[in-house]
Amino acid sequence: MEIPVIHTPRLTLRGYRPTDLAPLQAMVSDRETIQYFPRTEPWPAAVLVRWMASLAEHWETYGYGWFVMADRVHDTTLGWCGLRRLEETGEVEVLYLLGKAYWGQGLATEAARRCVEDGFRRYGMDLIVGLTHRDNTGSQRVLEKSGLVFGEEAPYFGMTLFRHTIDRARFAAVYGA
Repeated sequence: MEIPVIHTPRLTLRGYRPTDLAPLQAMVSDRETIQYFPRTEPWPAAVLVRWMASLAEHWETYGYGWFVMADRVHDTTLGWCGLRRLEETGEVEVLYLLGKAYWGQGLATEAARRCVEDGFRRYGMDLIVGLTHRDNTGSQRVLEKSGLVFGEEAPYFGMTLFRHTIDRARFAAVYGA
């Protein structure tokens, strides 16, 4: 399946290219950037390559997935974002990672909002979750600005995480659908 290309005012959301490997490797090697991930040690290149290969597999299996997030003007790799099915629960998660140099500019929110919108409008989802470490207030703000609300603490990936959700009714209220 060909991964669609989506544009927002400042971003291009697209499939992975080999030229994305170096900037993404720098992000997942930065301890501050990945401090709230289940794996907090820098990722070896082989782990990142498997993760990015799983992007295409996920699209092929489910018809939706996550993208490389790039600057719309210069095509600079900024991180990743999108939707993924959580195998352990069957839920769909909105996920994102943004390189530290791009934090605080509203880019993660811009990407997450577009992915949530596509989840409901294009893919007909009924519920999308967002998961954060309890101390990751920046990511919690991204989810809240994207219309998700905190619901509970719940176990995911061997950790207890904050679980935020948005259902179809809330989506319609927040996004005017």
